[in-house]
Amino acid sequence: MSWDTLTLWPEAYQVVAEIRERGYKTAILVNGDSDTLNSLAKPFGDNMQYISSSEMASAYKPHPEVYNLPEQKLRIVKTVVLHVAGSGNYVIGAGSFGIDCYWSNRNFDKLLDPSLPPKNEVPDLKGVLELL
Repeated sequence: MSWDTLTLWPEAYQVVAEIRERGYKTAILVNGDSDTLNSLAKPFGDNMQYISSSEMASAYKPHPEVYNLPEQKLRIVKTVVLHVAGSGNYVIGAGSFGIDCYWSNRNFDKLLDPSLPPKNEVPDLKGVLELL
């Protein structure tokens, strides 16, 4: 599947818009190049404020340097970051770096390392709003 034709989860726009309305910062932190991510973020308009690609860290998730980007580039300390993951590997990466993680576990996958559980695990993004 191409990034250009990637279909975002149906509730993504609504949830991101609500997060922004509540005054929180929003960012995409994805394995991929900046041009592709800018294209992916375009439908969110002003509701997606920051885009960080793994190429900025010269590593790919779940490498810790990727999870350090919010603090390094945006000056947002990791204790106030909530990483929203779509993969169990990214849950482990965020958890091992000390970032709270919300796992949108749409396929009801099992976590490979249960010692690093997400803060919350549900099959969609709407539960993120309850954590803010």
